[in-house]
Amino acid sequence: MRKANVIAVVAVLGLVMLSQAEVPQLISYSGRLTDGSGSPVPDGAYLIKFIIWNDPLSTDALNKLWDNGYQTINTENGIFSYNLGAHTALPNNLFSDTALYLGITVGVDPEMTPRTKLTANPFSYQVLRADTAQFLSTAVTSAMIANGAIMNVDINNGADIAPSKISGTAMNLTDVQTVSGDKTFSGTLTVGDSSIQANSIGVRIGDNGAPSGSALLRLGRNYNTPEGRNGLFVPLDNSGTGQLVGGYFLIGSPSTGTGTTYGIYIDADNAASSTTSRFGVYSIAGANTNIAGTSYGVRATASGGNTAYGIYASAANAGTNFAGYFSGNTHVNGTLSKTAGAFKIDHPLEPEDKYLQHSFVESPDMKNVYDGNIITDGNGEAMVELPSYFEALNKDFRYQLTVIGEFAQAIVAEKIKNNRFVIRTEKPNLEVSWQVTGVRKDAWAEANRIKVEIDKPNEERGTYLYPELFGQPESKQLHYMARQEEMKIAEEHRDGAQWESSGIQE
Repeated sequence: MRKANVIAVVAVLGLVMLSQAEVPQLISYSGRLTDGSGSPVPDGAYLIKFIIWNDPLSTDALNKLWDNGYQTINTENGIFSYNLGAHTALPNNLFSDTALYLGITVGVDPEMTPRTKLTANPFSYQVLRADTAQFLSTAVTSAMIANGAIMNVDINNGADIAPSKISGTAMNLTDVQTVSGDKTFSGTLTVGDSSIQANSIGVRIGDNGAPSGSALLRLGRNYNTPEGRNGLFVPLDNSGTGQLVGGYFLIGSPSTGTGTTYGIYIDADNAASSTTSRFGVYSIAGANTNIAGTSYGVRATASGGNTAYGIYASAANAGTNFAGYFSGNTHVNGTLSKTAGAFKIDHPLEPEDKYLQHSFVESPDMKNVYDGNIITDGNGEAMVELPSYFEALNKDFRYQLTVIGEFAQAIVAEKIKNNRFVIRTEKPNLEVSWQVTGVRKDAWAEANRIKVEIDKPNEERGTYLYPELFGQPESKQLHYMARQEEMKIAEEHRDGAQWESSGIQE
């Protein structure tokens, strides 16, 4: 087994008080490697590792203060030299501990014993931290102070530094200042009459009170004004082509939890006696009508899970309830499902006082209807021309014929072929009202046939769209529990806001 005879340990950090010269942060260490008989090891390169411990015996990682890892070091007649800190920098606060021990390991051998206790010279490293430097008349320049040398204890309230000693770019309470780099503030920051507090729970801005677990970001302010106010106003403008996002919320991704996540949860409420309108979301897109591109008042996408709802809306507890109200054309790129349907227009006879409503015509098939009137010729025949796309779009044709003006027989003499069919009547020159239906066979329809009878998904079994029509309680309604949960969350948010405004923290 090899062992080391220590020749010298020399600190070359240097003691610099007023010089601006760069101080090498190294400790020069020399020793001699010998074999078990005390003879120098053969000349050559050896892997040697140096570790500085704060204990002479412990191998616990908590007692390891510095480790340079294995380094290749050459020996001559067993003698070697190495600068501690040349490969792995020595920590600035290393020599704040007065009990330090150097451990040496050569190759696969165990660490040599005993460890070498570092004494006087290496502690000149502490000069870089300028613990107690005093100057009579010469100003201390930035170049004289090592990075990280000034600690909290040097500049806190107890340090008793007179304001007259600070000038230039140093922080003060009156001049305009530029502060860069990472800073940590503890306590309440007050700007004007608004306070800002932040901790590991969240951020609270605008009113006195600590952040609470109910919201990561809370903006609060009490108003008594007839003017409008915005809780959050984000005016963004881009003269280039990049995308602008007023608010981007990524909630629960990735997530392994089972709780409900809300990208945005908005509760628009006011006093019970108020008659003003409430908007959970009020969105305007494309206020300038002369700009190009597409505007979306609301655009939503949902994916994943058992069922995905791009937009899910419900309305209740009002004189008239609209889960959705569209003033303008509405396009559905998919299948529209409904419990009933109708058109609603101003009544053609009394448009100022009444509406006229008609129910939709329903069918278990994806059916198209075509109709018209035609007059047969002198031979009692007439050819009905259908749209050029008729046979490409439809299949399973059905015919209805009605003679107008007198009793007579009418038949389909030739069925649809090349987008036309022939009607024949027993008498010539008769008017015939005809109707043809076809079932869609286009690519989308073929891939998305409506199933007339379907089983309810497991999570919807036992529920009803309209439970009261079947003598069932309201709790049996589809999505009843989800709506109850939403109402509970809304109440909790309201209660939390009341507690916080009264000084009671969650």
